[in-house]
Amino acid sequence: MTDHHPNNHQPNNKNTPPQEGRSVSPTASIAKVALYTSVTIVIAFVLVSLFSSIGFNIIVITLNLSTPIQWTTLYILPWIFLYYFIQFVRAFVKGKQG
Repeated sequence: MTDHHPNNHQPNNKNTPPQEGRSVSPTASIAKVALYTSVTIVIAFVLVSLFSSIGFNIIVITLNLSTPIQWTTLYILPWIFLYYFIQFVRAFVKGKQG
């Protein structure tokens, strides 16, 4: 007979950590995301208002930030994706072989 106690978790994969404690309900996750989003919007609004009041033009700042973001997405992110894709393929092939 098997014991279905949450602390007696038998993982089917050696990389799966045992689950302890209560799981987070979907409502709590949505509430947490909503909280973080609203805090981020408030902080962004305060920063934009502060920069505008001392004479910074937020449009110019945004345009100056767009060039490094474009460069990063064009040259850096493909290499990061390639690294993790190669790690995935290695793990997948190793898992298939035994």
